[in-house]
Amino acid sequence: TISWFKLPSLLWESLSTCSTFSSIYLALSQSISICNLFLSGTVQHIVALVGDDIILPCSLRHTDNAVHQSVEWQRPDLKPKEVHLYRDEKDDLVLQNPVFRGRTSLFKEELENGNASLKLTRVKLSDAGNYTCYIPLLDHQKSIIQLIVGAASRPVVIIEGIEGDEVVLRCEAEGCYPEPVMEWYDAHGRVLPAAGPPETSRDSEGCYTVTSRVNVPNSDNNTFTCQVQQLEIKHMKERQVHVPGESLFWIFE
Repeated sequence: TISWFKLPSLLWESLSTCSTFSSIYLALSQSISICNLFLSGTVQHIVALVGDDIILPCSLRHTDNAVHQSVEWQRPDLKPKEVHLYRDEKDDLVLQNPVFRGRTSLFKEELENGNASLKLTRVKLSDAGNYTCYIPLLDHQKSIIQLIVGAASRPVVIIEGIEGDEVVLRCEAEGCYPEPVMEWYDAHGRVLPAAGPPETSRDSEGCYTVTSRVNVPNSDNNTFTCQVQQLEIKHMKERQVHVPGESLFWIFE
């Protein structure tokens, strides 16, 4: 789900500083910074998780009514490049790229307030890219938004072996952007030193697979947690494992 917001009144000509509006929420529940968003050529970055519903913001100055304007949302790197087209006071999706079929919409009730923001649902990894919001009849009113998509999966923890009096646990997780960071914790929330640096690999799409190992006492009846984080998008997943000793273990869901 997404929370509705109303964009603040911004002047295309005069906006020259960065402002953060904590009332603007994506599915990430985080504030985003709108910095020169509506000056031609300026790029605004938005980060989303796979599967999210998000809003790509685009607003005219408060005196402009978009109901009678054409609003063109495009992704120039795609063919066809049309993401969503509104003209003659209705949606015109004949030329829409099929990858966006059934996933885009404008907030029609907000067009009269100059709000031409686009709602994009069920975000996919392939949705990452630069989007433009263009109002043809209003000179220089064009915004560019870079959508960054990527989220780490829930880690998988296995018992890899026994070394003397210690059990070797291995944790693995996948994520695309930004690169996931992995840490181990004991039952008291204290960070455990990993048995060496994490192993990181990337696939052809630029997504990461991160693997980390830790040695824990075989004699302890204890619970350990593998946690993967992507700090830039405030995303965290974790998995717990219980080591009762004698080479037995359970994974907590």
